Amino acid sequence: MYRAIRATSSLSVRCQRRRTPYILTRHLHTTPTNEATLVAHPTVPGPPPQAPQAAVTHPQDRVERKRRQAEALRQNREQKANTSKPGSTSTLRKRFWKDVHVREAEDGYEVHLDTRPVRTASRQVLKIPKNKRALATAMALEWDQLVSAQQAMKSHHIPITSITSRTMDILGADDQFGPAENPVRDGIVKMAMRYLATDTLLCWAPEKNIHDPEDQQSAKPLRHRQREVAEPIIAYLTTQIFPGVEIIPILGEDSIIPASQPEMTREVIRGWASGLPAYELAGLERGVLATKSLLVATRLLVEWSTEFAHLRASGDDSDSVQTERKRFGIEDAAEAANLEVMHQIQRWGEVEDTHDVDKEDVRRQLGSVVLLIEMCFGNNQSNASLICPISRLYRIEFSPNRGSDADFTCACLDSEPRETKRLPKHTTMAPSTSTLIFGGSGKVARHITRLLASEGHTVHSIIRKESQIPDIKSLGGTPIVQSIEDSSVSDFARTISETKATTVIWSAGAGAGSHARTRAVDQDGAIRSMDATAQAGVRRFIMVSAVDVRDRTEPEPEWYDDEDRERNRKCWDAIGHYMEAKLAADLNLVTENGRRGLEWTIVRPTTLSEEPAKGTIAAGKVHLTAAISREDVARVVVECMNQDATKGLAVDCVGGDTPIGEAIAEAAEKKLDAFEGRY
Repeated sequence: MYRAIRATSSLSVRCQRRRTPYILTRHLHTTPTNEATLVAHPTVPGPPPQAPQAAVTHPQDRVERKRRQAEALRQNREQKANTSKPGSTSTLRKRFWKDVHVREAEDGYEVHLDTRPVRTASRQVLKIPKNKRALATAMALEWDQLVSAQQAMKSHHIPITSITSRTMDILGADDQFGPAENPVRDGIVKMAMRYLATDTLLCWAPEKNIHDPEDQQSAKPLRHRQREVAEPIIAYLTTQIFPGVEIIPILGEDSIIPASQPEMTREVIRGWASGLPAYELAGLERGVLATKSLLVATRLLVEWSTEFAHLRASGDDSDSVQTERKRFGIEDAAEAANLEVMHQIQRWGEVEDTHDVDKEDVRRQLGSVVLLIEMCFGNNQSNASLICPISRLYRIEFSPNRGSDADFTCACLDSEPRETKRLPKHTTMAPSTSTLIFGGSGKVARHITRLLASEGHTVHSIIRKESQIPDIKSLGGTPIVQSIEDSSVSDFARTISETKATTVIWSAGAGAGSHARTRAVDQDGAIRSMDATAQAGVRRFIMVSAVDVRDRTEPEPEWYDDEDRERNRKCWDAIGHYMEAKLAADLNLVTENGRRGLEWTIVRPTTLSEEPAKGTIAAGKVHLTAAISREDVARVVVECMNQDATKGLAVDCVGGDTPIGEAIAEAAEKKLDAFEGRY
């Protein structure tokens, strides 16, 4: 029995040994561990150290720091604008416009960068109602402050333009779907109601905060300050805007769970927001996003919108309101939205380039709201100046003290005394642009008509046949049936005056007509149009001619190669009568301008093609063999209209790889005139 048990036990032990692997270990040391010796905390005589305090800064120091930051920002922009590859420049890094104008159209005001109108993201011309001329002027100032096209891609650089564009989106959706079914409106209202559930104005801090410094326990608690700011706003809204509704604080004194507003309150506010006009709804959206508060945005909106002027008038007539009532403005709304942050800054100090940037950003956004909804001449209820920030460093001041006129200045936000800059002359109102095209039915002229009309120009086209009228109208032009051959200088001058043209373009040609008709149109008709332009008092004249038009008795251009000479020979052999007519007209334009005083430009394209526009060319003293599309020629004409440096210049243009705007600018800057000295 004992053997059996022993055998079993031995087997179990052997099996267990086989199942359990050996673990090899090595001790690195054999020193026993010792416990740490407790030492009493050292005692230091005297009171504990003071809590950290915010550094005291003087206004002059802050102004100087802001100026250094502005100078560093300007230098950084200039450096970015000059870091492109040699031989090429980035369009976005340059300011492609020189002047900013506000032009009056039939259906409102437009802001133009030279001759290009500002557009929305959907490529629609941004139209501003005629009762908001001040808004258009403020937008022009906004664009005049930009230093590059790249800045225009950032909405924080163009807050007035972006909020006005948002208004256009709402109006467009109203026309398409109707106000009741407008998805844009519905999205804005839903967003605003979500902010009401956690409204900044209704989130109050606890009565006591254990984290407050001991030496500041006697200061006014944050909750008391929040109530002092919020309760007057709530009282105004519940009596003037939402009478009979109850607006309750979201957070209780000892709770972090938000309380919901009563159902009736939500329905009343939702219905009120849904019925706002487009300008007010866009302003409400911007205000809510800036302040994180539907109630603060509503209070600011009602205070400045012309739609609610009757509420301000009725309130001012009551005995409880002072004669000179302080209006709820941008500073009040910013304080209500950022009161907790301001409270913490006063206790612990400001983080540079964070708190100060946020503070100015809120004011900039709220300023754009006020400019959008209040800038109506004839409806301003106050004679006080309105100051609205438009960027971190500048603000616009609007003084409606001159009846229907207004005084605008741009001022540095931190300067003491305040430094102001008057609006530049080119941001004042300018007449609308009107262009008259001779030979409007031609292929190049049709492209010119379409391009100019799409940029908001008024375009009139002189055509020969009534059958061409529908085509011109479809391009956005106004057709005028008039014979170039039979019209006198007085007839042309009368047409130019009646169309109120500011630019005249000659793009007419006899085509495949006889030699006599070619001379009558391309030479005599062109010369009469020049005289008529001067007689009508119009100065800008652009001639569409042809490359290699020159006096062949003079030496040929020094840059011509064998291919250029071969093309020259074939062209003059085939259409020499046309080239001679063009030479006579161009020569008359240049040599007889002393009596006319025109600001002329001659566009001289090479062989024309029907290819789609590439948007790139070569211009100046170029070789002649690379064909150019007719649409690109039209773009060259429009670009010459936009660039004043082309006045008094004959520009040769052929197919190439340089963007049209840059090619024309370079030719104008270097005065690359291929006609000079060759007539």
